[in-house]
Amino acid sequence: MYISVYLATSCVDNLCRYTSEELDRVQFAYSWSLPYIRLLVVALTLLTLLWELMLLATIFYFHNMPQKLTGAAFAAIGWFLAYRVWYLPSTSKLTMWTPGLPGCGLIRYQKDSS
Repeated sequence: MYISVYLATSCVDNLCRYTSEELDRVQFAYSWSLPYIRLLVVALTLLTLLWELMLLATIFYFHNMPQKLTGAAFAAIGWFLAYRVWYLPSTSKLTMWTPGLPGCGLIRYQKDSS
């Protein structure tokens, strides 16, 4: 399975500055590393499931209600800071300091639906 790269003629997605040889190398590296990346995703998913199980066991057996509420408040504050402060929209003046919203980037790998 290969990346379907949308090559725009107006150079909106910065792919027009690369030669066809460079794009071929990227496509080869992608196809070569894809099984390893999928294996890492599966391994990280299993580790995440183990972490969730350990977290639930900790919550059920070792914490009382005020500690649980404090932990939930810190989690909500962390979520708010990540998605409302750090991941700023592209219209913000601080875009160079943030990664931007998920899915927004210089290279577009598929056509916009509009």
